[in-house]
Amino acid sequence: MRLLIPDAIRVDHDELTTLVLEGFHGVGKRGVELHLSAHRGRVIFHGRAWPEIPPGAAVAPETRYLVQISMPKAPSQNGFPFEWRYPRRKTAPWLVAHTWQERLLAVAAHEAYHVKQFRFGMRRSEVTAERWAAKALERFRSRGLIQMDR
Repeated sequence: MRLLIPDAIRVDHDELTTLVLEGFHGVGKRGVELHLSAHRGRVIFHGRAWPEIPPGAAVAPETRYLVQISMPKAPSQNGFPFEWRYPRRKTAPWLVAHTWQERLLAVAAHEAYHVKQFRFGMRRSEVTAERWAAKALERFRSRGLIQMDR
């Protein structure tokens, strides 16, 4: 996996890398390029996985799948815990992120599952991707990797 983190994101880049890789746990990383981008908000994280490289995207030649995640340039714990449910999907689970780190991990896991769907020709399902993200959060929490003081 190739991970691009802009300097505008004012968080330890090693921590971001760990969180993203944890989100991709159980999903093949080969041929994946992930671009993090920064915005001025404090809480909003969102992502998109592409089934094929969009025209004009600047990616490495070996990249097969592009994932883009937008996050605050200076995330804080304000606004957490954050509870959400994928919009307009009645069977989607309700998820809770206790920290911005958990929110980033959940978005990365959701998009990682889409990469798995693309790679294996599976039906594209937002609900299944959210369930995968819920499992990733459970695994992350059970391993005690959260540091709540940041």
